[in-house]
Amino acid sequence: MKKVVFYGDSNTYGYDPRNYIPGRYPKEVRWIDRLQKAEKSRWEILADGMNGRTIPPDIFYGRADQNLPAYLPTDLFAVMLGSNDLLRTAHPDPLHVAEKMKNFMHSLQALSKRQEAERGRPFRLLLIAPPHSGGEKAGEEQMRLYFACSIEMNRRFGRLAEETGAFFADAADWGIDLAYDGIHFSEAGHRQFARQMENVLAQIEECLA
Repeated sequence: MKKVVFYGDSNTYGYDPRNYIPGRYPKEVRWIDRLQKAEKSRWEILADGMNGRTIPPDIFYGRADQNLPAYLPTDLFAVMLGSNDLLRTAHPDPLHVAEKMKNFMHSLQALSKRQEAERGRPFRLLLIAPPHSGGEKAGEEQMRLYFACSIEMNRRFGRLAEETGAFFADAADWGIDLAYDGIHFSEAGHRQFARQMENVLAQIEECLA
């Protein structure tokens, strides 16, 4: 059985935007739990999702990320971040976000080499470009700006994956249904995302065999 770690933000955590007090969808809704159930015979799945998480500047010194080495060894490390890096500023810059991701990916590659030195094998990286935030569903000019910037961010993430030799999945191509805020997955969106990730893991499993 292979092992994968999913590292992300509120959509990995399973945040339910319908609650005034920050809460989560129940386990039977969340994509990560659906995926665990579907893949229990083939993949050990760990998830680290945190509301509001941005791309860490350094995995070894970032306060929220000191636990990452504890996930080793693993076969695959999947990252889905970037949305909050755009949404937390009035002047979103997809080039800057892509550069932050590049630095983070390089840090993860260093962690992979550490695993190789200690365990005899590295892990592979999977970069997941998130669904586009905003757009017509939000209906506000600023959210349309975030939508346009997320398109460019995902394009750059795709090129980054090629440069670093990482697997790549663009979730913006999956038609994920979003909640009223145009940011978080709806219940249907969690179902869709889980199904798509099953396909992604199946393809990666063949490459790792």
